[in-house]
Amino acid sequence: MPATLDLGPSNTSAWDPAQLGLDHYRSLTDLDDIQEALRLLDQEENRVDGDLDDLLADRESLEGKMEGLDVLRWEFVGRGGGSEGKREGVIYGSRRLRTQA
Repeated sequence: MPATLDLGPSNTSAWDPAQLGLDHYRSLTDLDDIQEALRLLDQEENRVDGDLDDLLADRESLEGKMEGLDVLRWEFVGRGGGSEGKREGVIYGSRRLRTQA
């Protein structure tokens, strides 16, 4: 007889879909258990999607800041020469960073 999972209200919170293997899902035979398993898997998928969206947003923000630093570096070092060019480069780069933020 295939094993079934008691997914009643008292057991649902202890059931972690990320920790269960494919064999567990294949062993479910009761329609209510299957529907509950699908619901919990959907919740887990939505959580993972949200985490990935947050990571991508953080990456885009970081890339924008890195581009700003590249501009600053070029303005500060790329002009070469005396301190006047470097000071102007820092002022210009700082102004660009403020407008990007």
